[in-house]
Amino acid sequence: MKFSSSKTNKVAVAVAGAVVLTGALAACGSGNSTSDNPTGQAATFTNGIIPEAMNDMTALYGTVSNPNSTEIKLTGCEADIAGMCQIHEVIKKDGKETMQELANGLPIPANGSVQLKTGSYHIMLMNLKSKPAVGTSVPIKLRLSNGNINVTGTVEARVKEPVPSNSMNHDSASNGSGHGN
Repeated sequence: MKFSSSKTNKVAVAVAGAVVLTGALAACGSGNSTSDNPTGQAATFTNGIIPEAMNDMTALYGTVSNPNSTEIKLTGCEADIAGMCQIHEVIKKDGKETMQELANGLPIPANGSVQLKTGSYHIMLMNLKSKPAVGTSVPIKLRLSNGNINVTGTVEARVKEPVPSNSMNHDSASNGSGHGN
């Protein structure tokens, strides 16, 4: 079939180019095929909390939600304030709780969420380059199997544990505060 006008040829070429470009973007835009992420929705992160840093590490807690109809994985993270950022879980080993890295990522179920919290799944921010002040927001990039999301965590002051009564001196115990300040 031969087109009779150059205007028709330009339109046909433009439509063909748009179809090819759309297919290429769908194939590589999220790192997954469209069948792995049929809704194309990004994961979300809410309630980001970072405890005040002790020594050269802290953690990120919050909720990662997956609005897609297939499971995705939290595969990594980056933070400018940390030399190292890892996804961890707390497990019992030999009767003690211990942390270990989830080297293969953390599955986030289809149409579900996973809460990152103390004593469970969390993100460790280690080898801190600086200790963020209480009340500040810290930007963090979460890498997911279907793309990256930029999140923030608000730094909160750590609650000081009371000193056991047998270690307090008489003066601090008599003030009625219950704290070994």
